[in-house]
Amino acid sequence: MLGKPGLIIMGTVSILAAVTTCDTYLVAVPRMLYGLSREGMLPKFFSYLHPTTRTPWYGIFFVVALILVVIVYAFINNANIELITTMISVACATWLMSYIIAQVNVIVLRKKYPAQKRPFKTPLFPLP
Repeated sequence: MLGKPGLIIMGTVSILAAVTTCDTYLVAVPRMLYGLSREGMLPKFFSYLHPTTRTPWYGIFFVVALILVVIVYAFINNANIELITTMISVACATWLMSYIIAQVNVIVLRKKYPAQKRPFKTPLFPLP
C-alpha cells in the first residue's frame, strides 16, 4: 500500500517482533527449566540462581546455546528463505503447544487439588 516506505516500516516492525520474541524465550524458558529442575524433572544445575540477580543462570546459558546452534545450522545451510520459514513455523508450533500444555495443566491441577491454596485464580475459569 505504501510502496517502498511501507516495505521499510513493515520490515522494521517484523525485525522488532522477532527481537521481542527472542527476549521472551530468554526470559520464559530458563524459568521453566528452573521450575522443572526444582521439581526433580531436570538436572539440579538448572535450579541454580545467581546470588545477586536471582536469575536462572545455567538455564539462560542453555537457551542462548540452543539459539546459537540454530543460527549456525541456518548459516551452514545457506540460510535460504525456505529453511528460515520452516524453522519459524516449527518454533511457533512448539511455543503454541507449550502454552496449550500449560493451560491444560492449570485445569488438571485445579480439578485434582481443589482445596489447594492459590494466590491467583484465573478469571472466568474454566473458559480461558
